[in-house]
Order: sequence, then C-alpha cells, then structure tokens
Amino acid sequence: MTKVVPAADAPSVSLSKRFVAEIVGTFLLTVAALLSPPDLTFGIVGATLLVLVLALGKISGTHIN
Repeated sequence: MTKVVPAADAPSVSLSKRFVAEIVGTFLLTVAALLSPPDLTFGIVGATLLVLVLALGKISGTHIN
C-alpha cells in the first residue's frame, strides 16, 4: 500500500527544476504526438505520457502539459 503525501508535507523541489521538467515533458509529448504514425498515435502518446508521469512525477507533481 502506498502512502499519499499531502502537498504541504512534500519535499520541496526548486522552481527551476520543476520548470525544466515541465519543458522536457511537454517537448517529448509533443514530439511523440507529431512523429507517430496515424494508426499508432494514441498508443504512442499514451505510452509516452505513462513514462513521463513515472519519470517526472516527483519533480513536477505530474503536471505534464
């Protein structure tokens, strides 16, 4: 069972790290959407979003644009 940490008790991450994580996440998600074949767009974008949430979730709070 995972413990949910309230936002007030979460470890603080600097604003610059959160900003860079948001830029990288948005860039990769956009590239995945634009370069994927039309038949696989939903699957590739979904897989990319899953990886980004797992990789950047603790940094940016999983607010991927």
